[in-house]
Amino acid sequence: MNKIFYITFFLLVIFASILNAAGTRIVVDSVKVTESNLLSIDFHAEGLIDDKIIEGLLKGRTSTLEYKVQLWGKKAGIINQLIHENFIRLKISYDFWEKKYVIMSQREHRMTNSIETVREKTSEIVDHAMISESELSKDIAYIISIEAILKPLSVENYEEIKGWLSGEIKDIDEQDKSKQEVEGRGINRGLLRMFMAITGFGDKIISCKTEEFNVMNHRVVFR
Repeated sequence: MNKIFYITFFLLVIFASILNAAGTRIVVDSVKVTESNLLSIDFHAEGLIDDKIIEGLLKGRTSTLEYKVQLWGKKAGIINQLIHENFIRLKISYDFWEKKYVIMSQREHRMTNSIETVREKTSEIVDHAMISESELSKDIAYIISIEAILKPLSVENYEEIKGWLSGEIKDIDEQDKSKQEVEGRGINRGLLRMFMAITGFGDKIISCKTEEFNVMNHRVVFR
């Protein structure tokens, strides 16, 4: 009985994830070499910060957004060499005292009463520097892959989010807890994630990649 229940629930999660991802995508606007000789990318995400996310913020829910940007090299005819990787992390919430939305990142703390500003500042990434041109070879083909993960969280996660923004990983000491308790908590978390996905408040994950390109003489040349 339990097995059938979990299989059914799992299928519902997959279906819900497909529906939640509909209408969302990442678009690469530009890949270039800057005046500082850094490989840089501009991109934007469409449909990530939707009405359900805004509704959740106004109910006290905090959302985190992470972009993972990777540069890959083509070796032996296969794109399989990870050259560079970095992350852009943001936290989005609503301050009921100020009656404004709050956007936090490693570089900025912004408050605004405009939903469009929230969408713009969290979805449009401009001049994201990756790696020096001097570290690249004109004879190697490259691609850039981008993955966005949007996670709606409850207000109880605030302290963990602060560490997450700074790139820290919080260790949990489970030595005094029985194996049964740990497994039970894992199942409960899994069910919670499934429920959130089905109701439209689960994680959103979208990705994209560029076409192959070469970098030579301070220019990006697509194949």
